[in-house]
Amino acid sequence: MDKTVHPNTPSSFRSLRDQKSIMAIAVPNQKEVIGLLNSLWRDGGVYLSQDDFQVKRLIKLANRLLKTEAAVGWVALAGAAALTGDVDLVRVNGDRAIGLSSHPAVLDGKATPLSNLGYFSEAQALTEKFMSVETLVWPEAAEKAIACASVIRLAELIRAAGSMQTGIAEAMRTNVLLAAEILVECDVTDRDVAGWLDIAGEIMQAKRMFFSAFPLLFASRDEEYAQVDISFILEVGPEEAARLNRSIVEVCVERAVATPDCFSFGFRSRRVLNECIAA
Repeated sequence: MDKTVHPNTPSSFRSLRDQKSIMAIAVPNQKEVIGLLNSLWRDGGVYLSQDDFQVKRLIKLANRLLKTEAAVGWVALAGAAALTGDVDLVRVNGDRAIGLSSHPAVLDGKATPLSNLGYFSEAQALTEKFMSVETLVWPEAAEKAIACASVIRLAELIRAAGSMQTGIAEAMRTNVLLAAEILVECDVTDRDVAGWLDIAGEIMQAKRMFFSAFPLLFASRDEEYAQVDISFILEVGPEEAARLNRSIVEVCVERAVATPDCFSFGFRSRRVLNECIAA
């Protein structure tokens, strides 16, 4: 079974052995649930039918977890709902999980699918409640925070962590700190960023798409002016990615939304990225 952890898999489904002060949640059939969620997210990119055989299987496994670890079972059901684009059910199942446990991984189990479906402001508000120095030991902690538009908050926690060992690679750490520095200089808040990203989320929802890999964060002072960019990876070709980016521009013009020169966002083709990596 594929044990690769996909970015969209809730942290509560991951092995938390190395998360130090974060208490692990024991999950019966954990590997089976992880494997199925990973394969559905990895092979997807568009909403699945509620009648899809694998979605039904995932729901069956999640319902079994309700009998032994109810909070994690509800998180699994929130993930299943996200695969079909049913955001209302994501909220309901996520709230049921949170009503049983305030563990950060359980809150993340609601924030993750909300972010993946493009509800960035809602995901960010939830993420702010559980992000702490301790959660920085999570695998891909930085990537998950970026996916919830919490770049400045993440930088604050990185600085607070000091020399503490975290799950954040040095290159990512440097990138996040620079991005946050630029945003603060331009009087941009995490809430501002989430609001702008919601526009991309609306386009994803209209196309019945979810992003299929962690968003890319780019920060630089090498150009004529400082720049921060967040790009969402979709299972589309480069031409379609360009059309979707034009849609973002059109919506921004229609609503008179103007981001500062220091910030941009949009979509990128996973196919093009794969070709670049292969080369």
